[in-house]
Amino acid sequence: MDIPLNATSIPAGVYDFNMWANLTSNNLSSYLIIEVYKYNGSPTLLFTIQGDDINSAVIIPYNISGTQPAFTVLTTDYLMIRIYGKTTSTNNITINIDYNSS
Repeated sequence: MDIPLNATSIPAGVYDFNMWANLTSNNLSSYLIIEVYKYNGSPTLLFTIQGDDINSAVIIPYNISGTQPAFTVLTTDYLMIRIYGKTTSTNNITINIDYNSS
Protein backbone atom coordinates (compact mmCIF):
# COMPACT_ATOMS: atom_id res chain seq x y z
CA MET A 1 0.00 0.00 0.00
CA ASP A 2 1.32 3.45 -0.91
CA ILE A 3 1.06 5.93 1.92
CA PRO A 4 2.73 9.37 1.78
CA LEU A 5 5.13 10.33 4.57
CA ASN A 6 2.72 12.88 6.07
CA ALA A 7 5.73 14.59 7.69
CA THR A 8 8.00 17.51 6.86
CA SER A 9 11.30 15.88 7.87
CA ILE A 10 13.05 12.57 8.16
CA PRO A 11 15.13 12.50 11.35
CA ALA A 12 18.90 12.18 11.46
CA GLY A 13 20.27 8.88 12.68
CA VAL A 14 21.79 5.54 11.86
CA TYR A 15 20.00 3.70 9.09
CA ASP A 16 20.42 -0.10 9.27
CA PHE A 17 19.50 -2.50 6.50
CA ASN A 18 19.75 -6.19 7.33
CA MET A 19 20.02 -8.39 4.26
CA TRP A 20 21.01 -11.92 3.42
CA ALA A 21 23.22 -12.32 0.37
CA ASN A 22 25.59 -14.59 -1.47
CA LEU A 23 27.26 -14.74 -4.85
CA THR A 24 28.05 -17.38 -7.40
CA SER A 25 31.79 -16.69 -7.66
CA ASN A 26 34.11 -14.88 -5.26
CA ASN A 27 36.23 -12.96 -7.73
CA LEU A 28 37.44 -9.46 -6.84
CA SER A 29 34.94 -7.22 -5.02
CA SER A 30 31.15 -7.52 -4.99
CA TYR A 31 28.83 -5.58 -2.70
CA LEU A 32 25.34 -4.23 -2.21
CA ILE A 33 24.36 -0.60 -2.75
CA ILE A 34 21.32 0.95 -1.08
CA GLU A 35 19.92 4.23 -2.37
CA VAL A 36 17.15 6.05 -0.49
CA TYR A 37 15.03 8.57 -2.37
CA LYS A 38 12.14 10.87 -1.63
CA TYR A 39 9.57 10.52 -4.39
CA ASN A 40 6.75 12.76 -5.54
CA GLY A 41 6.41 12.22 -9.27
CA SER A 42 10.17 11.98 -9.74
CA PRO A 43 12.87 10.57 -7.43
CA THR A 44 15.31 12.77 -5.50
CA LEU A 45 18.29 10.90 -4.03
CA LEU A 46 18.68 11.46 -0.29
CA PHE A 47 21.62 9.14 0.43
CA THR A 48 23.58 6.09 -0.69
CA ILE A 49 25.13 3.40 1.49
CA GLN A 50 27.60 0.78 0.23
CA GLY A 51 27.86 -2.56 2.02
CA ASP A 52 30.92 -4.65 2.76
CA ASP A 53 32.38 -7.12 0.29
CA ILE A 54 30.16 -10.16 -0.24
CA ASN A 55 32.48 -13.14 -0.10
CA SER A 56 30.32 -16.20 0.47
CA ALA A 57 28.74 -18.73 -1.86
CA VAL A 58 26.37 -19.61 1.01
CA ILE A 59 23.64 -17.10 1.84
CA ILE A 60 24.62 -15.28 5.05
CA PRO A 61 23.51 -12.07 6.82
CA TYR A 62 24.99 -8.68 5.93
CA ASN A 63 24.30 -5.45 7.81
CA ILE A 64 24.56 -2.28 5.77
CA SER A 65 24.38 0.89 7.83
CA GLY A 66 25.25 4.55 7.69
CA THR A 67 24.72 7.69 9.72
CA GLN A 68 22.68 10.31 7.90
CA PRO A 69 21.60 13.90 8.60
CA ALA A 70 17.96 14.99 8.78
CA PHE A 71 16.18 15.50 5.46
CA THR A 72 13.39 17.95 4.60
CA VAL A 73 10.46 16.39 2.76
CA LEU A 74 6.93 17.31 1.76
CA THR A 75 3.95 15.71 3.48
CA THR A 76 2.97 14.26 0.08
CA ASP A 77 6.40 12.64 -0.56
CA TYR A 78 6.99 8.90 -0.48
CA LEU A 79 10.17 6.99 0.33
CA MET A 80 11.68 4.82 -2.38
CA ILE A 81 14.56 2.42 -1.69
CA ARG A 82 16.68 0.95 -4.47
CA ILE A 83 18.87 -2.06 -3.65
CA TYR A 84 21.30 -3.55 -6.15
CA GLY A 85 24.55 -5.44 -6.41
CA LYS A 86 27.76 -4.20 -7.94
CA THR A 87 31.01 -5.99 -8.76
CA THR A 88 34.48 -5.17 -10.04
CA SER A 89 34.72 -8.61 -11.66
CA THR A 90 34.78 -8.94 -15.44
CA ASN A 91 33.28 -12.44 -15.09
CA ASN A 92 29.53 -13.05 -14.95
CA ILE A 93 28.49 -13.01 -11.30
CA THR A 94 25.07 -13.46 -9.75
CA ILE A 95 24.51 -11.68 -6.45
CA ASN A 96 21.49 -13.07 -4.60
CA ILE A 97 19.72 -10.77 -2.16
CA ASP A 98 17.16 -11.87 0.42
CA TYR A 99 15.64 -9.18 2.63
CA ASN A 100 14.08 -9.97 6.01
CA SER A 101 15.03 -13.64 5.88
CA SER A 102 16.31 -16.11 8.42
